[in-house]
Amino acid sequence: MTLRPLYPGQTRVPPRLNFDLWTVSFVDMKTSLILLMAASAFLCGCTTTSPTASQGPTPSQVHSDIAPPDYLAAIRQLYADKAAALNAGDTSSLAKLYEQDAIQFPPNSPALIGWEAIQSELKTELEGIKVAATIEIAEVIIADHWAFARGTYRMVTTPRSGGGQTVATGNWLDILKREPDSSWKIARSTWTIQE
Repeated sequence: MTLRPLYPGQTRVPPRLNFDLWTVSFVDMKTSLILLMAASAFLCGCTTTSPTASQGPTPSQVHSDIAPPDYLAAIRQLYADKAAALNAGDTSSLAKLYEQDAIQFPPNSPALIGWEAIQSELKTELEGIKVAATIEIAEVIIADHWAFARGTYRMVTTPRSGGGQTVATGNWLDILKREPDSSWKIARSTWTIQE
C-alpha cells in the first residue's frame, strides 16, 4: 500500500501503517468489552435488590384468593355494613366506613371531596326515599396498606310518600385504605348507573 501526500505541496509521506485485520478486530473487541463492563458496573450500581425480593410476595400483596382471611373478612363486612346503612338511611353509620379525606366520583357529576361533602350529598339523595340495596363483591386485590375492590350493586328506591319504585344497577370500584387497627375504610369511590 502506497500512501500519497495528504494535501498539495506536502513533502513528507506518513510512515506506512502496519495494521492487519486481526489487530483492528482485537482493538475493537477490547474497546467494546471495556465499554460493556463499564456500562454493566454503572447499571448494577444504579439498581438495588431488596433482600426479600427472592422470597416471593408477602401475603398482603397478592390476589384476594390467597390474601389474609381476616383482611378479606373485614372488607366483606365493610360492604355488608354499607348496604345495611344505605337500607336504613343511616348516614352516621356510613361515615364510619369512609376516610375523612375520601373522594367520590359520582357518574356525570363533580367529585365530592371529603366526608362532609359525601355525607351532605347522601343526606340529600336519601331524604324521602326508602332504599333496598344489595352490594356484590367481584374482586378484591390487596397491596400492603391499600386494596381495590370492585363489584356490582342493585338499588331499589321507593318514595316514602308513595309511588313507583326505581331500580338502578351498575358496577362500582373502590380504593380502600387499611387502618392501624387492621380495619378498612373507603378512600376513593366511583360507580356506574344502568337503569
